[in-house]
Amino acid sequence: MMENLAHPVFLRPGWLLLLLLIPLILLLRRRIKEPSSGWEGLIPRAVLRHSTDTGENQKQRGALWPVLLVVLLAVALAGPSWRYAP
Repeated sequence: MMENLAHPVFLRPGWLLLLLLIPLILLLRRRIKEPSSGWEGLIPRAVLRHSTDTGENQKQRGALWPVLLVVLLAVALAGPSWRYAP
């Protein structure tokens, strides 16, 4: 029984090709510039940085959810199984 659990099998392994989208997602996220609030032209950058919430931690976590979504979707669609089915 334990030897069956050691080797999962994917019934539709072609869906794992979705994992190739991860570098593309990361590249697009890096290239997309955050929209400006309009205050940049009126307030000096040093003052603006301290008076607005940049949400750096939120940005870092926000960049991770599309990658996790693609990984979860690819694995779910690939159909993991611990029993071989021809």
